[in-house]
Amino acid sequence: MSNELDLRARRDLEQIGTRIAALRGVKRMSQETLAERAGISTVELSLIESPGVYNVFSIEVFYNICSALEISPSALLSGEILLGEVK
Repeated sequence: MSNELDLRARRDLEQIGTRIAALRGVKRMSQETLAERAGISTVELSLIESPGVYNVFSIEVFYNICSALEISPSALLSGEILLGEVK
């Protein structure tokens, strides 16, 4: 396996970042607040959320973000989240 991410993996990472940003917005949470609750810097969160950009991040960071957003990792990964139902 090469060190380069294949196109599908890049798109998946971009989509996860987009979902994180959308959920954060729905919950009216600033990047600073989410980053603090997830134990990461605002710069790292900004890179994760950047549209059209993929940023590799650890499973631990992913779980911390999900916990801070009060959403299951599987719901965020699947994309089956209906933003209108997020509390």
